[in-house]
Amino acid sequence: MRYREKIYYSQKLDGTDYGIKVTGMRSLGLDPDELRVVLVSHFHGDHAGGAPYFRERGVRVMLSETDWGPLGGAPDAASIAQDGQTIMLGDTPITIVFTPGHTPGAISLILPVTENGQEHTAVIMELTPRGGIDVHEDAVDGIVHLGEFTASHGVDVALHPHEMIFDPIARDFIMSASTRSTSDPNMLVIGNSEVQQYIDMVAMCWRARIETMRGEGQ
Repeated sequence: MRYREKIYYSQKLDGTDYGIKVTGMRSLGLDPDELRVVLVSHFHGDHAGGAPYFRERGVRVMLSETDWGPLGGAPDAASIAQDGQTIMLGDTPITIVFTPGHTPGAISLILPVTENGQEHTAVIMELTPRGGIDVHEDAVDGIVHLGEFTASHGVDVALHPHEMIFDPIARDFIMSASTRSTSDPNMLVIGNSEVQQYIDMVAMCWRARIETMRGEGQ
């Protein structure tokens, strides 16, 4: 994303395909040499694998301190994402929220976006707990915590780093973006009340899963 001639990038940094992403940036008219900040949601290789590539080029790569651990530790203090921290790109804020579960130090992001000149606020949610009861309990705490931020920031767009895998409707919408006209509704803009309902629903489902796991003696 470009903000006042500086580029911020968040999403997958697969260690095998970052060259493709650089080529893709150029095809969109973005100069990779202007890249200043890369925010990585979690340490898994399909997201953080390309971090060394950008760090070697002087780009600030940020993860939580916990998720830097499996990658050998944070290279410096500026690379450590903090819960509630706001990164400013010009006058554009990007807010970091800790949402553990998928990994112990996973982060979600809240940032402004526009659609046909209309301003919105989006959340990129790193969810999907992987583990037992303790992990799911952390995930419930994390998504409730995220809900406080999405409410206070008026978030009306909900995105997920694994949308292309888990949400076929979003996948099809994203893949057909080039065929949309400016008059077509954007199905990713759902409204703040719907974002909050989604967060409440996910938390409830995870609580139910916890009770199921307890009943199974896990």
